[in-house]
Amino acid sequence: MGPEMKLDTETTATRFTATDITVGAPGISTHTMLNSATHLDNGIADTIVRRHQSAGTRIDNLHVIADDTNYTEAFPPAGLYFTEGTCHESLDLIQDAQVSFIPYDAQGNI
Repeated sequence: MGPEMKLDTETTATRFTATDITVGAPGISTHTMLNSATHLDNGIADTIVRRHQSAGTRIDNLHVIADDTNYTEAFPPAGLYFTEGTCHESLDLIQDAQVSFIPYDAQGNI
């Protein structure tokens, strides 16, 4: 093993430094990708978006599909869940879409 890779003998897990791993485009290290992550999404580049506690997080073209195949929580249900929301320009419901009020409590009971 090289000097950058260490074997954890207690868990037999292999550990790599961020500069050893390439994700996405060839030649771009994970370290570089993580350092360039920001809470802003310019809608042009494929980047990692990092949450910003005080300024909020902007994500362009967020696509969420509910998939409860391996989802184990009783509440909230699979899919996009938020406690408050505001729509600035438009909200389009397509095909057979609808808005429903379902009075769940914090335990997931109706």
